[in-house]
Amino acid sequence: MNLSNEKYFNSSYSPFYFNLFSYASIAAIPLCIVGVAANLFLLCIFLSDKYFNKITYRLMFISATTDIISCLTSTCAYIQIAGGSLHYFSSLIMCKSIFITMTSYGISMMNLCLIAIDRYFVIVKPTEVCYRMHKQRLMIGSEILIWIISIVINVPFLFIIQVHESNVLFCEFTKITPLVSSYFIIFDIFMYIIPVFVIIITYWRIIVHQKMYLPPGQTISANGELRIYQKKKFIRMLISITLCYVLTTWPFFTTVLGVAISKTSLVRLHKQSTTLLILAFCSYGITTSITILNPFIYLRFDNNIRTRAMQLIFYRNMLPRSNSILPKRPQMPSSSNQSSRQNSAKITGIYQC
Repeated sequence: MNLSNEKYFNSSYSPFYFNLFSYASIAAIPLCIVGVAANLFLLCIFLSDKYFNKITYRLMFISATTDIISCLTSTCAYIQIAGGSLHYFSSLIMCKSIFITMTSYGISMMNLCLIAIDRYFVIVKPTEVCYRMHKQRLMIGSEILIWIISIVINVPFLFIIQVHESNVLFCEFTKITPLVSSYFIIFDIFMYIIPVFVIIITYWRIIVHQKMYLPPGQTISANGELRIYQKKKFIRMLISITLCYVLTTWPFFTTVLGVAISKTSLVRLHKQSTTLLILAFCSYGITTSITILNPFIYLRFDNNIRTRAMQLIFYRNMLPRSNSILPKRPQMPSSSNQSSRQNSAKITGIYQC
């Protein structure tokens, strides 16, 4: 790689940035490949058994599909950067591919919100007649709306992202006008603030419900230790999922918000602060890394997916119909076995349909 090539680098700082971004891209490529492989494996799990033909797992299937698209797009971009093969038009295509990545990301995150809402009605309001009667239509309508919103919100990226002719290493926004700043704020609201708040509020209400929930016909002392153990595990799981989504996805949207407020382009940021430019570059990769983490979150917290994964790895065919995220239960007296199974299914069914 010729770092002194004036075709690509016209400033004394460019070789430093090129080396930095190249090494970062080389490190990111294997992670993206792992993300593609993990999501493909997740799709194989969903297609391998009719048990996964349920609404929640269908939403996960869509989420995994869009995560694959996002990972593949990111992989292509990182390969171009790492290989030093960028010229103006290839760099322009790479920058505009942000539309594909962020659209896929938006569909995936909004589907996670839809899963959270569905779990709320199943766990907190299982007797909601209207939702149960129209669940199929509501999910289909919501899915169509999610795709429309995600595409419409990200279409402006095709027009406002350009490449700086003097340094094709940087994706650049067009002139930051008040209209562009307003768009960035709207983008943050729909792509981050609303999904995150939906996930936080929904899972928080489920947690509050589980803390106060007492199965009908049972006293506080009945199967107390088992029920407390299951509730604590379930609550820890919800907190872990929420924190993972909230803490992983914020960097890029913070960068976009900072650009909207300060009206500072990336080229100007390049001249003002090396640290801020590096953070801006890394923020995109950190935020989109959720597409790599999603399949591992499903494998960690959904017992049906985890069990089926082990069966596929070891060539087994039968899928036990266990509850999702179901911890191993200690043996209970025979008189209470049936009520124990009913209670644990109620407590631990976050992804169970």
